[in-house]
Amino acid sequence: MGFKLGSEKRGIKTFKGAPVFKKNMGEGILAEANKDGTIFVHPDLDPNSKLYAETMNHEHKHLEDMANGKLDYNDDYVRWKGQTVPRKDIKGVDSVKWNGVWREVGSDELPWEQDAFRAETRG
Repeated sequence: MGFKLGSEKRGIKTFKGAPVFKKNMGEGILAEANKDGTIFVHPDLDPNSKLYAETMNHEHKHLEDMANGKLDYNDDYVRWKGQTVPRKDIKGVDSVKWNGVWREVGSDELPWEQDAFRAETRG
């Protein structure tokens, strides 16, 4: 069976060129930047809200950092500016070991998150 290219209409939203998809990622997670250049956003987050704009700026900063080689990750590590640190699940919490201390992924004590938090209001 054939199809026409360009005829599909999924209603995909974008933010600064990044495709944005609605996805429930678990308790307390509003959004997630992905290595493929996409952003997942919680379906209940109002696209017209200030929180949505700040969240999207935050995740877009992660995309920029991944694109320029400052940030990389997989299930077992996070690499920030050439420093690789371990990543693992600790009692159901996605965690990374930074400066000898295990911290939850997304913590504002992690340098890549500090950069992204600063980007929230800059747009």
